[in-house]
Amino acid sequence: MQDKIFALSTAVGKSAVAILRMSGEGTKAALKEIFQPFPDKPNYLKYGNLTIDGLTDTAMLVYFDAPKSYTGEEMAEIHLHGSMPLVRLVSEKLFSLGFRTANNGEFTKRAYVNGKTNLSKAEGLADLVNAESLAALRAAGILARGGLGDIADGLQNDLTDCLARLEAALDYPEEDLEGAEMPLVEEILTAAQKKIDGLLRTARQGKTAKFGARVAIVGDVNVGKSSLLNAIVGYDRAIVSSVKGTTRDTIEESIDFKGIKFTFIDTAGQRETEDEIEMIGVRRARAAMEDADIVLFVSDDDSSEPDWIKTAPVPTIFVKSKGDKNPTRQKADIVVSGKTGENVQQLLEKIFDALGGRQVMTAPVLLTNQRHEECLTSAQECIKEAKSMIRDGITADLIAATIRQAWQYVGQITGNTDMQTVVDAIFSKFCLGK
Repeated sequence: MQDKIFALSTAVGKSAVAILRMSGEGTKAALKEIFQPFPDKPNYLKYGNLTIDGLTDTAMLVYFDAPKSYTGEEMAEIHLHGSMPLVRLVSEKLFSLGFRTANNGEFTKRAYVNGKTNLSKAEGLADLVNAESLAALRAAGILARGGLGDIADGLQNDLTDCLARLEAALDYPEEDLEGAEMPLVEEILTAAQKKIDGLLRTARQGKTAKFGARVAIVGDVNVGKSSLLNAIVGYDRAIVSSVKGTTRDTIEESIDFKGIKFTFIDTAGQRETEDEIEMIGVRRARAAMEDADIVLFVSDDDSSEPDWIKTAPVPTIFVKSKGDKNPTRQKADIVVSGKTGENVQQLLEKIFDALGGRQVMTAPVLLTNQRHEECLTSAQECIKEAKSMIRDGITADLIAATIRQAWQYVGQITGNTDMQTVVDAIFSKFCLGK
């Protein structure tokens, strides 16, 4: 990957400053043709003149020498005035100097290929850029800094230790190591299994951190669902009327509560109807409930929850509405008033708690990526199989093969799947002279 690439790193459009980023062998030599005075040392932003086809403008330039750069290659950034015609002019000049437009994610891909980052860190960086809430930003930052990658490395080291013990037993059968090593191997596998279990249990909170939570507001007609939505978001997002069946389609609106994105879905009232459009709304309401992370069942009395809400696959909060008219509570979890806003904040607190919000905002590591979850689940299955094989007295070579599979699955999190590293690590554990 030594060809020269460039990309606009700031948003497209008129702005005070635009930044063009470049990487690849020959970057520095190419830029000396258009920027003077060229910086006399790396890593320092230099003010100077950018001259292209007779047009001169002031700009700033910084370059980074390989391998001490983000990509591990020669890199540079030009900070110029954010005029799109100027950006296009400089881009055309870069084309003539042998650069090409970078593909999506290519700078970070080069960083990975050149050993400057790993896969999980790269994925964390992508999540960081796309974060829509403080929770998402925090989880992405931990991933980008290597939080999950460090745990994966530790797990691989534990599994390598198991493999080293089994390989020693296989290579030196005369020393009868197998009987002594198997209990230690099983102990290490059990500890690794517990670590993975702990990580997998964070997947639901990780999903909430990254994507937020979908909260379906469901109930009969005219019980105050739309009024509740309006009270939550702080303006008249949904039409409120005394006419039954006013809400016929789902209406979505998002808020940020304590750093977590909550997306509320106001739905059509549940009732038998001959109106074809309203029937569609009723079906969509049921679908919204199935797709939600939490359900608010809204009723204006304390009657029992209907059968259709009892089958909800996610936590349900029973909300009694119109508390300004009848504040008593018997079966409901909370009484609110969409008209006055009474207890709306308390309802948000209940949602936050039901979703494990404190865990989302304080956990040292969360699984936010389905790929990582699948890798760990597969590794867990291999570890369980290896432990079962030990208990069944299966030979060490077959147990080692299963542990190698677990090692590979864990390594897919960071991209460390080179079995040569396992071989080197195994034999480094042997004593000198063996």
